[in-house]
Formats: sequence, C-alpha cells, structure tokens
Amino acid sequence: MKNYQTWPVAITLIFSIFVLTLIGLVIFTSGHSVDLVSEDYYGQELAFQKQIDRIKRSRNLPVPHRNCVKV
Repeated sequence: MKNYQTWPVAITLIFSIFVLTLIGLVIFTSGHSVDLVSEDYYGQELAFQKQIDRIKRSRNLPVPHRNCVKV
C-alpha cells in the first residue's frame, strides 16, 4: 500500500486560495472610485470650521443649551 502524504496538497490549496483572494480583492477595489478631494473642498472646510467654532463657543456658556451637542 502506498503512503499518501497530504501536506503538498494542503500547501497547494492554501496558496491557491490566497492567490484567488488577492485577485478578487484587486477586482473588487478597482471597481470603486476613491475621490479624496471634492470640487468645493475649501468652502466645505470653512463650513466645517464654523461648526467647530460654534461647538467651542457653546461649551463656554454658563448654562448648556438643550440643543448643544457634546463632542
């Protein structure tokens, strides 16, 4: 009776699954667009800074307003 070893099959299977996972990941990520900068990023930054300033000013109030968000 021939002695059959399973480790070469296991290594080949694990390597194949790894390569297929990488290929799937590349296909999945290449289909998504990543836009890091918007058209009006400067205006958005100014609006966001105004919101941050409002939160800072509201924290200095003697009595917190009921609509004040605590960050």
